[in-house]
Amino acid sequence: TVMLGLGTDFDLTPQVRVSTNLNHLWFQNTKVLQVLRNEGSIPKAIGWDLSVSTTWRPKAAQNVVFRLSGAVLEAASGFRDLFDKRGHGRQFYSVLANLTLAY
Repeated sequence: TVMLGLGTDFDLTPQVRVSTNLNHLWFQNTKVLQVLRNEGSIPKAIGWDLSVSTTWRPKAAQNVVFRLSGAVLEAASGFRDLFDKRGHGRQFYSVLANLTLAY
């Protein structure tokens, strides 16, 4: 698997950071997948991944950290060939929220 990406971090305040990422993913070689799946050909393109994350540190320290992130994968032919046999579409979403507490 190969990933080429670009990311940015924006420190809006000492407590708030917004991070963005844009990645393009593809398979370098699909021969192993072809053997494992018993398929004749699998396209190399996986797709584009776009994600945004917001981090909030209310005390401007690492003791309490809230993070909320969302991502979307714009699936290309290689991903759809492997995982989307039911025709659920071209976009796949993910949302994650977490809280880190340290003392």
